[in-house]
Amino acid sequence: MRCGGIAVVLAGFLAVAACTSAAAQQTDSPITVNGNRHIGADMIRSYFHATPDGQYDAAGLDAALKGLYATGLFKDVKIAHEGDRLLVRVVENPTIGVLAFEGNRKIKDQDLKKEVQSKAGGPLSREVVQGDVVRIVDLYRQRGYYTAKIVPQTIAAKNGADPTRINLVFAITEGDKLAVRQIAFAGNSVFSATKLKAVVQTGTTNVLSFLLNNDIYDADHIDEDRDLVRRFYADHGYADVRVTTLSNYDAAQNGVVVTFKLDEGRQYRFGKVDIVSSVSGVDTVALGGALGLPRDLLFDTLAKTAVVSPVQVGKLGSTKRQDYTPQFPIRLMKKDFGLAIGAARRANLSLPAVEAAAAVNAAESAAGGEEDFSAVVRRMEGQVAVESSLPPAA
Repeated sequence: MRCGGIAVVLAGFLAVAACTSAAAQQTDSPITVNGNRHIGADMIRSYFHATPDGQYDAAGLDAALKGLYATGLFKDVKIAHEGDRLLVRVVENPTIGVLAFEGNRKIKDQDLKKEVQSKAGGPLSREVVQGDVVRIVDLYRQRGYYTAKIVPQTIAAKNGADPTRINLVFAITEGDKLAVRQIAFAGNSVFSATKLKAVVQTGTTNVLSFLLNNDIYDADHIDEDRDLVRRFYADHGYADVRVTTLSNYDAAQNGVVVTFKLDEGRQYRFGKVDIVSSVSGVDTVALGGALGLPRDLLFDTLAKTAVVSPVQVGKLGSTKRQDYTPQFPIRLMKKDFGLAIGAARRANLSLPAVEAAAAVNAAESAAGGEEDFSAVVRRMEGQVAVESSLPPAA
């Protein structure tokens, strides 16, 4: 009993000390906060910033008021002057006890909870709840349920429970999934709408819909159709094509109208194709090997063409024999590539062919060994052999 009495007395002293400390903080601060139940006074004061002379001007008070409302924690905030002090009276929003959804069958609770900003344990704000209704409606429309209705309901705490905790329930009436009634194209001049409709997989409701089952609106399928249209244009040389989609509910047709908006861009065609290399004939040898042409024949033919300079004709013989004894070491060629590319960059010039050749030269140089720069031919031939052994792409 004696120990119990001591504990009671000690608890009383602690309670008095806590109250005294809180009162001292209110007295020491030029800002007095009233009405807060769960939100700390210091957090509320943190939104108020005095001017260099220690005053709180109208602009600062307006910013503090807007900042406190923006937290969603308060239903009402009032600021008044009491002599040299500020008095801030707040009314906190209730706290959400339980967040629940009713009537949803097509979208799971966890998916809806990810979409809404209202959270269990967080403040219950009318503006946030209204925004959550819009987000849920949009989520259903993305899945084809354009007639879905969302009604937020609040349930007060039962007798004996915390009156500031309110349960929030979103009552959902999903309705039926809508059909695609019309597919339209805008901005197309190269290909007709009929041609493009044959490209997409989504169809419109007709007598064969029960067999094809492709007339139900599905946002994911529309995204796939957009990619199909883009690839169709790209395959015909329109590499810059841009495709966007817009889906709207048409009450008159009781269905969805899907519009594909196109910016076709210009058409690209292949002109003359040249093979450029810092080592004459390297790409030609690799290409010829990939096509199955005799290696000796390739080197003999290159020696008779104008592509190869007279200086390099002699090198073709040693390369043909796969003799890469250094005459001009590959490490020095790497240095020269670096000097050329560096000079070009300082002059704001682009040398894509030289940079591509430098990459191959650097890769062969990294393999080690003191060899002639013509050893890049071996690397190119080896790359062709590796790629030829790979299975075809699916």
